[in-house]
Amino acid sequence: MDLKKFIPYGKFEAPGKCYNCAGSGLVPCGRCGGCGRSNGDTCPDCGGRGTTLCGRCDGSGIIDD
Repeated sequence: MDLKKFIPYGKFEAPGKCYNCAGSGLVPCGRCGGCGRSNGDTCPDCGGRGTTLCGRCDGSGIIDD
């Protein structure tokens, strides 16, 4: 799908969905692998949620490049 739009004063390219997180803004935690536990305790990186904010889009789910 081509997201390029032509407007009277030039070309505008709409931001796209982040390919790292598939647009959710979240990725599996790198320390616990998404299970929420690390060494038998609650994972300190994700707080037991199993996910962290995507570093590519900073959690927004969209990228402009």
